[in-house]
Amino acid sequence: MKAKLSFASMYRVQLDELRLRFSESQLSWQEDVMKVIKKGSAAKGWSKRMKCTGSGNGGGGCGASLLVEHGDLLRTGSHHYDGSSDYYTSFVCSECGVMTDIENYDGPAPTRVGPGGR
Repeated sequence: MKAKLSFASMYRVQLDELRLRFSESQLSWQEDVMKVIKKGSAAKGWSKRMKCTGSGNGGGGCGASLLVEHGDLLRTGSHHYDGSSDYYTSFVCSECGVMTDIENYDGPAPTRVGPGGR
């Protein structure tokens, strides 16, 4: 004897089939974009190896080699008598406390504001 499915049961079966088809189409779309040759570690955000130079802040850096992460970045600036302003992305050395401006910075915008950064 064949069991009759209720409307709710049939609905769940159809919904499960739709989810399966959708997830399979998403997977095939992702496979078309890029193939992984060798798995790496999970991304942990922006970071870059930098040297403490004091550049843009009168020098005096200690020369320490630092791994600067996104949370270490500050938006700093200088304001001039003619009304113009210049803004920089900077970090403070954890070894000596000197601030260094990063030249040609192209990473994510700093979330912290430092001197003159408004």
